[in-house]
Amino acid sequence: MSARVVNFCHTVVMVGLDHHNGLYYLNLFTGQSPGPPVPPMPYPTGLGFSPFTLHVVYVTSAGAQFGAFLKEDKKNPTVVANSLGPIVSRNHECRGNHLPPGGNLMLPFIQYSSSTKWFLGVSSVLAKSGPVASTLDGAWGQNLNCGDPASTFLFNVMNAPGTVEVQPTAEDWALASFEFASTALVEIAVSIGFGKLMGRIKPGLGSIPLGKWAAWRTVEAEAKAAQHAAKVGVNRGLAGKATAADTKAVADAAAAETKRLIEEGMPPDKAAQEAAKKATGDYLDKARPDMRPHQKRNAMNDAANEAAASHGIVRADESAPGTAAEGIAGDGIVKPIAGGGTQAAQEWAEEERKEPAGGDQQ
Repeated sequence: MSARVVNFCHTVVMVGLDHHNGLYYLNLFTGQSPGPPVPPMPYPTGLGFSPFTLHVVYVTSAGAQFGAFLKEDKKNPTVVANSLGPIVSRNHECRGNHLPPGGNLMLPFIQYSSSTKWFLGVSSVLAKSGPVASTLDGAWGQNLNCGDPASTFLFNVMNAPGTVEVQPTAEDWALASFEFASTALVEIAVSIGFGKLMGRIKPGLGSIPLGKWAAWRTVEAEAKAAQHAAKVGVNRGLAGKATAADTKAVADAAAAETKRLIEEGMPPDKAAQEAAKKATGDYLDKARPDMRPHQKRNAMNDAANEAAASHGIVRADESAPGTAAEGIAGDGIVKPIAGGGTQAAQEWAEEERKEPAGGDQQ
């Protein structure tokens, strides 16, 4: 296996996919905020992933015209290979052209801060700008591309058509791997922090009344939010013992009720909460007629809180902001932390919780 040097020219091309969190309005892909004056939604947050937030990336080793996309220029003007011009050194870096399918409003910032880096080099071949960059095998290689939650060399391919061969050693591979891992750890930590911040902001944006003018654009998104929320409510009410068929039936009932309430003029976000709450309660009445009233009420509130937090963004790993599950007790109650969450969650947390005499009744 032999690698090749990388020239500084527009015939050295990198193309691939990367994923970026961002701000999105409603469109065919994400089902987000319907548009001004309602703010765009941060989507997804933190370590979340969606195929609709993939970006197509394209760049050459020479950047763009007049070097507009060069970020760290490591070409070696006096070292020329073939007839393709100078070669570049390890960690030569360019900004990439990003083409998002979902209309990411943060695209200008993402474009400016983006990075694709020729991260593999050959330490035994030194040029003025450092060890020369190389492909992985033959004319083909991979770059270290930016992305959320961390930069990665996956999902892209780079072609360098020169013929001058070099050979990265085990030490060169180890250095490239170390730099990739250390960079990824820092970027993942930043992504987690950003996700926590956006996770707190998102429900506030979602609670802005949309009015009837936007109802038709959010019906499906809110129906999906109600479906997810009803599943959460039933699973928590039954301490995770609900069957797949049960949760599907409850979810379908919640979606149908959401659409009915919106057609009657109820604001979409409120409709999703009420539908999830009703579907959860109706199911528990049938499945657990002996359930204590406060258990049923807590499960219904869980469903409403989840719908409020999701608000058109169905994320199975999210729960109402400010509500942290401390564990499911034998009575199936999920206990939240007081002082946060939606109004329903706050009322639940502050409620005096007195167990009936005689202990638990399963």
